[in-house]
Amino acid sequence: MIIEELKSHWIVDSRGNPTIEVFMRSGEFSSFGASPSGASTGKREAIELRDNEFFGKGVSRAIEKVKEIESKIIGKDFEPFSFDEFLIELDGTPNKSNLGGNTTTALSVAFYKLYSKVHGIPLWKLFSNLIKRDPSFPKCMFNVINGGKHAGNPLAIQEFMIVPSLPTIKERIEAALEIYHVLRKKIGSKYGAVFTSVGDEGGFSPPISSSHEALSLLESCIEELGYGGRVLLSLDCAADSFYKDGYYFVDEKKLSPEELVDFYLELVKSYKILSLEDPFFEEHGNWFSKLRKKLLGKSLVIGDDLTVTNKALIEKAANNSEIDGCIIKVNQVGTLKEALEALSFSFSSDLKTIVSHRSGEVEDNFISHLAYGVGSEFIKAGAPARGERTSKYNELLRLENVV
Repeated sequence: MIIEELKSHWIVDSRGNPTIEVFMRSGEFSSFGASPSGASTGKREAIELRDNEFFGKGVSRAIEKVKEIESKIIGKDFEPFSFDEFLIELDGTPNKSNLGGNTTTALSVAFYKLYSKVHGIPLWKLFSNLIKRDPSFPKCMFNVINGGKHAGNPLAIQEFMIVPSLPTIKERIEAALEIYHVLRKKIGSKYGAVFTSVGDEGGFSPPISSSHEALSLLESCIEELGYGGRVLLSLDCAADSFYKDGYYFVDEKKLSPEELVDFYLELVKSYKILSLEDPFFEEHGNWFSKLRKKLLGKSLVIGDDLTVTNKALIEKAANNSEIDGCIIKVNQVGTLKEALEALSFSFSSDLKTIVSHRSGEVEDNFISHLAYGVGSEFIKAGAPARGERTSKYNELLRLENVV
């Protein structure tokens, strides 16, 4: 596919910050690609290019990078992987610090979307073809109680999620909506209506500091609606955010790594918890392994800041028996080629995969096509509320009705 026009500009993400968007055209077809941004980020993620505008969140440098490389792209013939390889070579750094991971993500997403249009291939089918995987619909992980860096309450754990294990996307989203609305009523009744406002990912932020209280609240909603055993719970601990000087500060306690293992084991014993994401500091892979051995398969240990969608880091964690699965976020690594390589390795190693949004999201729904097309077991897209989150779930509903 020959790229005939390339432009870039900034748009507004879901946290009210600017982010780079790229416009790309080939013949009569055109596409847009934008990069989301995380609040809880791993040290080894691709580097975003930011500047002093918008209180240090400006993306003028990223936009200038697109202008600088425009002449190297216009008129050239690329295939999906060759385009990403071109960007990686042009950047020339291990963490995208030259072009910026936000710049390469926007370019990569725009290219794949445009390529699917030019060749008349649905985007999900393109992803399926590229890694030779049959498509299947993912289970949805809905973040309905926010803590950590996503909220202003005392909860240290960042995401308390519900995961409906029902036959269809329609039924999964329907269950999530019902639980979400019952949860809103319970929070309003117990803590006051002011606490039914939502956090960055659409979940509620009640004034509680206890993980037990949050999990009990969710289980009461699940049981009240008759979904017991069919809707599980999941935690994104984001332990980097409550780790300091060798200790973990969670639920108003100062815990050693050994004590944190016991804390998680108690939660898993008390509640139906499907997975624990980033339960320890990102450089403490040995504690991931120790927790995993203690859990005996009762709950999955998931890497995010530990693995940052990087095939080499995922392979290292898998070889060290640190994880049962990993999060896939394209902007963590900077191109779809690298994200697809991470997915391919994960599938070949029998690791669970969770295609994920970011807390600073855009309205684009391409991750729905990615999750479905490659047959990822899970997708994380936040609560069933806020347009940048519902755009992902709505696209899955559309796909279920038309494919």
